Amino acid sequence: FFSRSALGRPATMYAGPYLLGQTLGRGTAGKVKLGSHRQHKLPVAVKIIRKAMLESNMEAKHRVEREISILKLLRHPHIMLVYDVMQTPSRIFIVLELLSGGELYEYVLQRGQLSAEEVFVFFHHTLLGVEYMHGCNICHRDLKLENLLLDARGCLKIADFGMASTMPEDGLLRTSCGSPHYACPEIVKGEMYNGVQADVWSLGVILFALATGSLPFDDDHLPALFDKIKAAAYTYPRPVAPALQQIVGGMLRVDGPQRLGLADVQRTEWYGRGLGRLP
Repeated sequence: FFSRSALGRPATMYAGPYLLGQTLGRGTAGKVKLGSHRQHKLPVAVKIIRKAMLESNMEAKHRVEREISILKLLRHPHIMLVYDVMQTPSRIFIVLELLSGGELYEYVLQRGQLSAEEVFVFFHHTLLGVEYMHGCNICHRDLKLENLLLDARGCLKIADFGMASTMPEDGLLRTSCGSPHYACPEIVKGEMYNGVQADVWSLGVILFALATGSLPFDDDHLPALFDKIKAAAYTYPRPVAPALQQIVGGMLRVDGPQRLGLADVQRTEWYGRGLGRLP
């Protein structure tokens, strides 16, 4: 997989047919490198994971295995695409779509306040991706701004399926996972929960964040944060259209079965107006 110069220094590095370039990021189990296919020059991101790190961390191992198996099942314009998975005795190479626009979190942080059009488009892209995965009987369980990535054209893609799960027959999941600020009341209470309803709550948090530039539930003290989530206690830091507030309120209902479904959201006046403005 790696070719080296005669002096023993790395000259040209390959992962299968992919030429590896600069390092784009690092994590505990490995790194992500820029890559390009030797023949058709397609730019890609190659996640390189050291197997030794996984053998000493079973949780990380299960997360990687889960992400690979689920991403292989999904093909949608708003879900990060996996092109290939290769292995050597010491490493796993996951070849992914290159999303050079970065995290939506950074985009929102840099701009502070998004235009009404941007709020709708980013939410619309996310909703379509989530709707598709739910149709495939998969829930994400870690939807947040950091896991929504942009390509060079500003098209949003959902990433990081390490917490994702297929939905059991009874519809209820037990494992508490995801990021506290985006977690629904059932999860912070340690109760069994419906994965679709948990994703809907996280989408409501994302819509609030897109519209205001801040999170609805925030506190440095975790128990206080959980109290706010359990009561759905939030206020808007800036004026937001009443029609949008209605959708956020519907998605952030404490009682999971009472939350707006994705089809309900798409039938709202605000969503219909947004669709009408798309090019």
